[in-house]
Amino acid sequence: RDHFAPKGIGLPPWPRSHLWWAKGDNLYADNFATYGFVPVALRDLRADDVILMQYDAPVLNHAAVYLGDGRILHHLADKLSAREPAEVYTSFIKAGTAIRYAK
Repeated sequence: RDHFAPKGIGLPPWPRSHLWWAKGDNLYADNFATYGFVPVALRDLRADDVILMQYDAPVLNHAAVYLGDGRILHHLADKLSAREPAEVYTSFIKAGTAIRYAK
């Protein structure tokens, strides 16, 4: 949400329980279209697209903003937000999908 706010894109938080992905909730897949995002192919990524990943979970449970030039911005639990090479998360990215804001 913080990445998109300066661009005039307001993304409200949605109610969720602690460890929602382990309880069978699939919040990213069930809600991204509601907030104006559409799926895109991972091979067609461009800056500001969001990569949704399965990070040690049965459903998509982690999001990273693609910054371009092979870099992502994301926030893992118990860590600060970080800009990192996407290749570090290749195995999680390949199991995921990408979405683009389209409103």
